[in-house]
Amino acid sequence: MKAPRCFLATRITIFSLPKVRGLLQIPHKCVLCSWLRDQGGTDEFHRASIARSTAPEGPWLPAQKNLLVYNGGHDVKNLTVQSTSHADFVDGLHGEWYASYLARRQINDSLPLGRENFLTTVRWQNNWPVPNGGDPTILDGDESVAGTPSTERNLPSFVEHFNSTSFHPEWYRFRTLYAEISELETINGSQREGLTLIPNAYSFSDREQPAALLRKQKSLNITFKEFLLTIESELQYR
Repeated sequence: MKAPRCFLATRITIFSLPKVRGLLQIPHKCVLCSWLRDQGGTDEFHRASIARSTAPEGPWLPAQKNLLVYNGGHDVKNLTVQSTSHADFVDGLHGEWYASYLARRQINDSLPLGRENFLTTVRWQNNWPVPNGGDPTILDGDESVAGTPSTERNLPSFVEHFNSTSFHPEWYRFRTLYAEISELETINGSQREGLTLIPNAYSFSDREQPAALLRKQKSLNITFKEFLLTIESELQYR
């Protein structure tokens, strides 16, 4: 098996947009329109731009209407949807086009659901794609795209007794697991209901892994309940 070829060259700027904050991220290749590019980090200035060229080194021609997907230019405090970027295009069965991209919903100055997938229609104007008619992304309870439901569906209840030999796939840990941070309860080798977290000194702001078992919040309207066992003995060092 041959080793992959590596090319070393002087770093050059092949494309930039004036007055745009942040660095360009890895572009997405689009056959009909060349490259989609993401800029601005992950905050409200995140956006997607587009340009095309006949060669990787350029020159690159930006679209007449850039940015393609960007809600940060419409007063971030007035729009619920923010951090719009990482767009890709897909064509439908009957010649229609859609844009799929990531965004976050801002609720009371917080982002409880993190990044979510958004879908909107795309029309072509002068051989350039125009997602959502060139308008910002606004939540509309009456809007439906490609027959998809426009409102949140009622999610089934999720009940976890921690009575298995392994965790449910929806549970995950924060960062790479270097040392075990939890134990499923057993008595004399037999499984029983319960979970024990092994505490440590790390928080979510540290580079090490905190003692936390997580599950993604999937809806804005959700109730969490937990049952804690009483401590039958004094706390001791492990």
